[in-house]
Amino acid sequence: MCPVRRAPPVRHTDPLGAWAAAAARSGAPPESIACALASRLATARGLDPRHAEELLEAEPVAVAPPPVDDPLAIGDVAAAVRALRAADAWSRKRLGAIYTPPALARLLVARALADEQHAAPPTVCDPAAGAGVFLVAALDALRRRWPDVPAADLVRSALFGLDVDPDAVALARATLWLAAGEPGLAPRDLQSAVRCGDALLGIDATELGPGELDDRESRDAHGLALLAEAAGRSADLDALRWFHWDLELPQVFRRDGSGGDGSGGDGFGRGGFDVVVGNPPWDTVRLDAREFFGDLDPAQRERHTTESGTLRRQLLDADPELAQRWCAHRARIGALRGWLARRHGVSVARSDPNLALAFVDRALGLLRPGGRLAMLVPAALHTDLGARRLRARLLDEHRWRELIGFENRRRLFAGVDSRFKFDAILVQRGGRTDAIACRFLATDAASLDGSGARFELPARTVRRFHPRTLAIPEVDTAEDLALLDRAHTGGVPFDAAGPTGWGIAMQREFDLTRDAKHFRTRDDLERSGYVPDRFDRWLRCAAIDDAPQPADTADRIPLRDGRCVRSDDVADVWLPLLEGRHVAPFDDAAKGWQRGHGRRAVWLPSGGSAPVLEPRVLVSLDAARSRDPLAPRPKIGFMAIGSATNAHAMVAAVLVGTPAGNSVPTLRCSGPDGAVDGPPDAELALAAVLGSLVYDALLRRRMAGLNLNRSVLADTPLPRPDRALRLPSLRRLVADLSFTRPAHAAGWTVLRTAAGDPVPRPTRERLARTTRLAALDAAVAWTYGLDAATLLRLLSDCALPAELLRSPRHARTLSARGLWRIDRDRPPLERRTVLAVLALLALERRLAAVAPAAAAATVDAFLAEARDPGYWPREERVDLRALGFATPLDATAVGPAPERPAALPWDAATRGFASVPS
Repeated sequence: MCPVRRAPPVRHTDPLGAWAAAAARSGAPPESIACALASRLATARGLDPRHAEELLEAEPVAVAPPPVDDPLAIGDVAAAVRALRAADAWSRKRLGAIYTPPALARLLVARALADEQHAAPPTVCDPAAGAGVFLVAALDALRRRWPDVPAADLVRSALFGLDVDPDAVALARATLWLAAGEPGLAPRDLQSAVRCGDALLGIDATELGPGELDDRESRDAHGLALLAEAAGRSADLDALRWFHWDLELPQVFRRDGSGGDGSGGDGFGRGGFDVVVGNPPWDTVRLDAREFFGDLDPAQRERHTTESGTLRRQLLDADPELAQRWCAHRARIGALRGWLARRHGVSVARSDPNLALAFVDRALGLLRPGGRLAMLVPAALHTDLGARRLRARLLDEHRWRELIGFENRRRLFAGVDSRFKFDAILVQRGGRTDAIACRFLATDAASLDGSGARFELPARTVRRFHPRTLAIPEVDTAEDLALLDRAHTGGVPFDAAGPTGWGIAMQREFDLTRDAKHFRTRDDLERSGYVPDRFDRWLRCAAIDDAPQPADTADRIPLRDGRCVRSDDVADVWLPLLEGRHVAPFDDAAKGWQRGHGRRAVWLPSGGSAPVLEPRVLVSLDAARSRDPLAPRPKIGFMAIGSATNAHAMVAAVLVGTPAGNSVPTLRCSGPDGAVDGPPDAELALAAVLGSLVYDALLRRRMAGLNLNRSVLADTPLPRPDRALRLPSLRRLVADLSFTRPAHAAGWTVLRTAAGDPVPRPTRERLARTTRLAALDAAVAWTYGLDAATLLRLLSDCALPAELLRSPRHARTLSARGLWRIDRDRPPLERRTVLAVLALLALERRLAAVAPAAAAATVDAFLAEARDPGYWPREERVDLRALGFATPLDATAVGPAPERPAALPWDAATRGFASVPS
């Protein structure tokens, strides 16, 4: 069982869904609706329907359900009814449950039992049983393999389930009883086979004295003491459901005190289950103030952070009992986090501990030596830094046999985001991993059947590419592996410092929750009389001139509405707080906030040749400079949320003096001595690399989740900085792409001082920017040491006609992590991806004609030409198929005529900027 992100779909179109919805509207409790369904199934199978009432501890509703054959339907109906009864999305998150699709469960159980030789039926455990989907799948598999063994005996001796939710336990017992279909299987047998308890909360025999081995109360008390110690203060821990495995199941775990084979540290001796399967909770253990206070005031969940923080403080000040409950709740969360870190090795230092990772650790300890683990878990298992210790154990102490990475695009889990990724893993306890059979970005259950293509990823490759994190790169082919090998061999890790590294410092300047005291909403400022100027600053002015700014003065500040203000009349300055939705590649004002907050906020593309930054929240100038004292020296800001299947995995822009929220982490480069106050050359060169197609392709093979944090970026390869810094025209090209608005005036000022470039050539015209980006991509590929043939392999599908790329059916045949989504609505020869290959081919022809010592100068001259307004990186006619692009187009394609973009009136546009400190 895994917790929902959103409500599971209720199938009103089928008779069973309509019946359940009608029963829920009449006020019937979910357990009574499930009981009616279970009773009808029992009668149809010759079972005693009174057992259904005993197992579910409920009386059925009076209206009989329609005929149904699947015993698992009672779990689906119960989950759907609970969602219907919830008042809002947050309640559904707590009350609803998504149950694993039976097809996934059957295939995963089959993989766990494949190629295993057992004289008798193996013991199978699901430590997070939910509605019993995996237990039913295991029962079906065992019955097929041992047809002479009665199902009742299999339930009594071979199957065991555990869940912390009593309702889920009741459902699992009922579904397993119905699936067995034997009158001799009594409710007491099911109550022994499926129990209520927390699989992660237990004390084993080695932690207590000899006289206390069989004393459940002593173990409970000992565990509570450890939790209280982790909490550090009073916490509400009475409702925990302890489960001491060796005490509860002595027939499975022989307590010889030997500690097993050392791989689990569990003290269960050489006992344990033959197979552990399941889909444990995917939630993280974190303090969620919106959920806690939302029970008192549902509007809290939709309010802006600054407003909800103020209301929470008012609630706590007015109600001492509520304040006490809040403190106890915080202590409870802290205790559970400490328990997971100490007992199951799940890191809590940089991220919230993931329950699924703790379940994998627990499951390894529940296996006998040689036993098999098969689980569905979030993709954090193979990527996140918090799972590093667990990955080390899986690689060094066990045989990690298979890793199948899924993306939820086809809604295998209907209530989970379609971008969410999860893994199916198969591990054998004991030994050491030589290679993992991998497949990534699978979308259907059939990927688990063992017949599809797998790539044998050597474990030594993981240790070489990602020695610090041991993250598993998402490599499906030998070509992918060769690309990564070349980039890692010739480059340096993102996190490398010292004379050979970039020395990247990452900062989260403002947190929308913790730093709410520094913010004011735009609506609030404008109600207080603040007005925006042309440089995206909100000013409180003593007086405003109705006349426009005089042409011959620099002490007047132009406002957005055409008026101006004297610098001496400015009393206060506030700056926009940049959020993730503002940012696009090399553009910090791609979208603007219009209205609303939370999920109801409306953001629209900025558009136009001279957009302005439309913020939702602003921060005072003093607070902004206290967090970024190096402003207005340029820095890099990137979206903290991304996906390997988006058009761009890395979305980064160069920022000039703009403060950033937690959804836009910022980067600066330091020298060998750690200083970060030098010229901006390194930041602009790094922005070119991070914004390139090559880095985007490399990053896609590292990231699996949606959070783009330092642990994900740390091991990604960058070109050596000395190679990139030999290209001054590359930094100037980045400035042309990035500094396109009056608010960027300080960026050009700093660049002119540092790099001696007095000629800004910014443009926001689409085709001119595309050609410049293509030249940038070609140069960055050179810094990585990649040739045009390699870049073409990455971008081959990018020349397909727009109508094919827009077709969902055809798109499913392309690589899910491919870059074909970029500019797919344009003709092929107006796409950045296609032009990048052509640009690199043109660059290679130039490089072939010069000596190696002149290569950097040749590349720099190529980039200088790309800054020219009339630059176009190709001949007039191009044979795309002859170059190797996959395309059904005619052999020869013709691109549009080169255009000469209009230059921005830069000096006039920036007059008055320096009149107010920024």
